[in-house]
Amino acid sequence: MKAPEVVRQGESTRVVTKTAAELFQEGLEKGNKYSGGKWGGLYLRAPDIYFRVLEKAGDKLVRLGDVAEVRFGIKTGANDFFYLEVLPYRPVCPLCEKVHKEALAKEEEAAYWARGERPPENALVAVKNGAGWEGYLEASCLRPVIVSPKHSKTYGINPSSLPKRVLWLDDHLPPHATAYVNYGKDQGKSALREVSGSEAGYRIGASRKELIVYTRVSSTRHQIFLNERRVEVDNNLFCIEPKNKRFSPYLIYAALESTFGALQKELLGRSYGGGSGPIKVEGADISRILVPLWKGEKSHHLVEVVTTFASQPTRPLLEELGMRSWDDTPNPIPHRKALDDLIFDVLGLDQKERQAVYQETARLVWERTARAQSLGSIPWGNTEDVGLN
Repeated sequence: MKAPEVVRQGESTRVVTKTAAELFQEGLEKGNKYSGGKWGGLYLRAPDIYFRVLEKAGDKLVRLGDVAEVRFGIKTGANDFFYLEVLPYRPVCPLCEKVHKEALAKEEEAAYWARGERPPENALVAVKNGAGWEGYLEASCLRPVIVSPKHSKTYGINPSSLPKRVLWLDDHLPPHATAYVNYGKDQGKSALREVSGSEAGYRIGASRKELIVYTRVSSTRHQIFLNERRVEVDNNLFCIEPKNKRFSPYLIYAALESTFGALQKELLGRSYGGGSGPIKVEGADISRILVPLWKGEKSHHLVEVVTTFASQPTRPLLEELGMRSWDDTPNPIPHRKALDDLIFDVLGLDQKERQAVYQETARLVWERTARAQSLGSIPWGNTEDVGLN
C-alpha cells in the first residue's frame, strides 16, 4: 500500500497529493468495475495519524478485498416464514393435534448448543414464526442464525443465546417440516422458490457461516464477531473469508476489530440517520479497509489474543478505551489493549502514535454521535434505548 504524500501548510491546512489514476484505481471493485472512491473521507476528513500509520507501515498494509471475500449473509426473502423462535412451552401441534411432551422447548434446546452439541436430528422442537404460527419442526431442519448485532452479547457468537433459528431444508423433508412447507405454500409465500429435481421443493440460498462477521450498521459500539461455532448469518451483517488459506482469519479479525480498524470504518462509512448517529458500511467500504501482512499471523499468541477478546462482552468503544470524552487520556481495558497492541506492533507504532490513534478514533465517534443527538455528552454506558449497538 503506497502512502499518499502529505504536505502541511500551516496548522489548519493539509495538502494530500494523489493522481487521478490512483484515485480511479482505488475505486475499482470486482471485474474492474468502478464503484466510486472514498477520497472525501480518507483524504479530507482523515486525521494526520492515519497518514502517519500508512507511512510507517509501508507495504505491510493491503486492502481487505485483495486478500478476503466480503459477502452478504443469507437472504431468505420471507423472514416471517424462515426465521423461527424456540418457544418456552409446548403448543398443540397443528399436524398431530396434540401436545408433544417429549419435544424440546427453549431451555432444553439451548442446553444442547451450550454444551457444544447439536440437538438430536429426529427430536421435535417447539417453535413459532413471525406471522404467529406455532407448532413443531424437526431439529435436523433448524440452524442457529444471527440476525442482529444486538443478539450477541459477546464478541464471540454463542448459538445457545441466539433467539432465532433458520429453517434449512435438505432434499428429504421429515413430516413436520413437510407440513410446514405446505402451510407456507398455502400462505402464498413467494420466497418459497421451487428447486428443480429437489424432493424438498423449496429452500433458501447458500449457507453463510464464515468465521468473521462484520456489523453493517452501528452506533457507539465497534462490533466484529468471531463465528467459531459457525452459525448462519443474516444479510443484516457481512461475512468475511480469506481468499487464501495462508492468510489467517484471526489476523483479519484482529485488524478489523482493532481501534485502527474502527478509525477506518469512521472514514469509510456513511451516515445512516437516526438519533444515535449510526454509521453504515457496505461491502465495498469494508473491502477498502487496510489490514496488515504479518509473518507471525499463524502464531498461538495471535489466536489466544483474539479468542480471549471474543469471550468478552461488547461495550461502547469509548468505554473500552477508558474515555468519557474524546479529549480524555486513553486507558483501554486489558483485552482491548492486548488486541490493539498486537496490531500496533505489526504496524510499528510508538506509544505517542498509539495514543493518537485512540484519540482521533474517539473524536470521530464522539462527533458523529454527539452531533446526531445535539448533546454535549453521550451516555456511553447505555445505548440500548437507541436500538443499535
